[in-house]
Amino acid sequence: MRRRFLPFLLVLVALHARAQEKGPAIRPMQEDEYDAFFNFYYENPRPERVVAAIAYLGTHGTLEKESAIPPVIGFFTELFARNPEKAAEWKQAAEGQPEVVNTALSQALALSSDPKKFLALPPSSSSNDILWGAFFASGDQEYLTQVMRQLSHMAERKDLSLFLTGASAKWSLASNAEDHPAVKAAIEKARAKATSRQRDELDDVLAKSPAQLQEEAVSILREEHAKGTW
Repeated sequence: MRRRFLPFLLVLVALHARAQEKGPAIRPMQEDEYDAFFNFYYENPRPERVVAAIAYLGTHGTLEKESAIPPVIGFFTELFARNPEKAAEWKQAAEGQPEVVNTALSQALALSSDPKKFLALPPSSSSNDILWGAFFASGDQEYLTQVMRQLSHMAERKDLSLFLTGASAKWSLASNAEDHPAVKAAIEKARAKATSRQRDELDDVLAKSPAQLQEEAVSILREEHAKGTW
């Protein structure tokens, strides 16, 4: 019996040694875990799960949807900036993923020398998404302040792109205020110092649901289209 058991033990020892050489296995990330990881990273930083998050982006085709790319760039730019010692490991992990993932994370790495450049991006819905991604990774209130500045474009009736920038800022602030106490607190703080016009927009954000704000934006789009403005 002992002779039969000994080879089995030797195999286990050999496999264990090989695993140690390769490093610990990365536990796959499920959808709900990725959502929590991405949206609430600033509350519970877990750099040890970043490689799994990168793998999730690749295996689930998350970035095949173009609108998903800006927030991921904002998010990983802040991660690279705050964890420079991990940059080589995370870059290597990205290189093993589909090209769209590798490209987005390469951009994030290149931008990580100065993430605050995001605060000077030209106004657009994509810029808002980048700011949200950067906030989710860092919790930096400056990103929220910049999103709130875009509410001034809600009064725009000539430039469609600017109006959509304001509308996306308003909707995203209301949506994230529902799940993030830090976002709601930042809005309430900004409201106390706002001009009357800014306060009206922030009151809407705090009082109305994202669905209501979306309906109102669509209604404005229809009205302006009927006038021939857009």
